[in-house]
Amino acid sequence: MPPEVRRRILREAVVVVATIVVGAVLIAIDAATAATAVGIVLVGGALVAAVAIVFAEIGFSEDRDREASERRGPPPAGDEPRRAAPEWRPPRRP
Repeated sequence: MPPEVRRRILREAVVVVATIVVGAVLIAIDAATAATAVGIVLVGGALVAAVAIVFAEIGFSEDRDREASERRGPPPAGDEPRRAAPEWRPPRRP
């Protein structure tokens, strides 16, 4: 992954954490109903963004793994994984 992408993701993560902190402070001070509502919205949105960042990282790691396996090439002939025998089930009654 290019370093600029890594830096961008880090900046996004910092913004998400800062948004959670600001939202938590707004909820904690309990100044007004509107402030509490804004705090809840900020925390909720930041948590959604955090989950999105985690899923993006998972996707990036899968891409890196796929590229590494393509560089290694196909496995040698005769080295296919064995399939387990299907589980026996009794026949259905008509």
